[in-house]
Amino acid sequence: MIPLVLSVGMGCGIFFVMFFNLGQVHESDADKKARGEARTLLRSLPIDASLSDIKNEIENFNTRYSDGYLSLSLYKGREPVLGIQDYANSTESILTNTFSISEHSGEYQLIVTTTENETKRHIGEYQIVLTKTEIHTYTLLMGLRSLYLTMAAGIFVFIGLIAAIVFLTNRFLVRFVFNKINGSIDTLRYGVGQIRDGNLSCRLDINAKNEFDAVGADFNEMAQRLLDSVNSHIRDENTRKELIVGISHDLRTPLTSVRAYIEGIESGLDTTPEIRSRYIQIIKNRLRDLEQITDSLLLFSSLDINEFPWHMAETNLAKELELTISDLQDEYLLRGLEINFSKEGEKDLLANIDTRQMRNVMINILENSVKYKTKKQGKMNIRLSGDNSSVFISMTDDGPGVPEESLGRLFDAFYRVDTSRSEAVRGNGLGLAAAAKIVHSFSGTIRAENNPGGGLSIIIKLPLARVIQ
Repeated sequence: MIPLVLSVGMGCGIFFVMFFNLGQVHESDADKKARGEARTLLRSLPIDASLSDIKNEIENFNTRYSDGYLSLSLYKGREPVLGIQDYANSTESILTNTFSISEHSGEYQLIVTTTENETKRHIGEYQIVLTKTEIHTYTLLMGLRSLYLTMAAGIFVFIGLIAAIVFLTNRFLVRFVFNKINGSIDTLRYGVGQIRDGNLSCRLDINAKNEFDAVGADFNEMAQRLLDSVNSHIRDENTRKELIVGISHDLRTPLTSVRAYIEGIESGLDTTPEIRSRYIQIIKNRLRDLEQITDSLLLFSSLDINEFPWHMAETNLAKELELTISDLQDEYLLRGLEINFSKEGEKDLLANIDTRQMRNVMINILENSVKYKTKKQGKMNIRLSGDNSSVFISMTDDGPGVPEESLGRLFDAFYRVDTSRSEAVRGNGLGLAAAAKIVHSFSGTIRAENNPGGGLSIIIKLPLARVIQ
C-alpha cells in the first residue's frame, strides 16, 4: 500500500504539471525577434504607402521568418488580401501585444493597439495584422506532438518513479521494519520452544524499542509465573508426601501408646493405684495430642478453602492477651513452658480481630515452642507494643531456634524443620501455617527471626484501629 499510495500521488502531480502546459507554444528567440521587427515595420510604414509596397514588405517579412511562429497578413476591411485567409472567424488566433499607440494623420488612421486578440496597423482602407502562421494546422500539430511527447515522457517517468518508490520502500521496510520484526519473532519463537521443552528458566532479551519489548516483558513474566507455579507444585507435592508420612507417624505414635497402656491395664500391670493413675494420665495426654492433630487439620482445611466463620470486632489487645494468657498459663506451666506478658506504654491499643481465632494463633505458637523446647522448663515472653499505625505482638521463647535457611518456610503448609522424626511427637507442619492464614485475614503480617542470645521470635503486626488513653 505504501508504494501504491506514493506512486499514485506523485504520478498525479507529474501529469498535472505536464497537462497544464500541454499545447502551449513558447516563443523562441527567432519568434521574439520577428515580433519586434513586425512592430517596427507596422510603425514605420508611411500612411501613404502603396498597396504594392505594403505587399512587398509583408512578403519579405514572411519570407525571412517562414520557419517561425509569426507572420503578417493584409486585409481590406475584413476581406483577406495576403496571408491568413479567415481573419474574420479566427480572431482567437491573433497575437496580443503589450503596448498601445494611437496616431491620427489626415484621412488615414495608424493604430498599433493591444486588444485581447490582435495587434494591427491601419493604412487607409487596409489593415496589417500580426498573426500565427497557419494557425489551425500549426496549433493542431504542435498540440498533438506535445500530447504524444507528454504522454510518452509521463509514462516512462511514471514507470521509473514506481520502480524507484517500490525499491526504496522495500529497502526501507526491510532494513528498519521487517528485520527488526523478524529478529524479535525469531527470539520469541526460540523462547516459546524453550518453554515447550521444559526450560522455564529461559528469559528473553528482545530490546527492540517497539511493541515487542512489551511482548518480551510479558513473556518473561509468564515464564517466571510458570516457574513459580511448577516450583510451588513440586514443594506442595513434597510437603504433602511429608504430611502423609508425618501425620501417619503422629497418629500412630499416640494410638500405639494408648493401646499399649490400655492393654497394660487389662493385663493387670497397674498393680498399685499410683501406676494406674500414671497410665490413665499418659493415655489422656496421648488423646490430647490426637485431638491437637485433628484440630490443626480441621482448622487449616477450613482456612484453606475459605469456609471459616469470622467474627471480627474492635478489640483491646492488652486485655485480650492478658485473658488468654491467664487461661493458658497454668496448663503450659505443667507442660514445661512458663509464659510472661509485658506491655509497652500505658495506652490501650485496639485492633480489628476475631478474638477466638487470635487465641488459636497464640495456642499454635505456644504449641510449637512446647514441642521443640530443649530445656525441661522453657520460657515464652509475650510483649505488646505499637506505633502510630500498627500493633506488634512479639512471642519469644528460649528454645533452640531454627536454621536460617528455614526461616522463610516456617509458615509454609506441611513444612517441618525436623525431617528425621526421631522423637515422639513433634509439630505436624500445620500450626504455624494456620496461624499465618489467620493473621493475614486480619490484614496483618507474621514473621520469624532467631534471637542473638538463642530462641525464636514470632512477630505479629496488625493494623491499629485506634488508641484508648
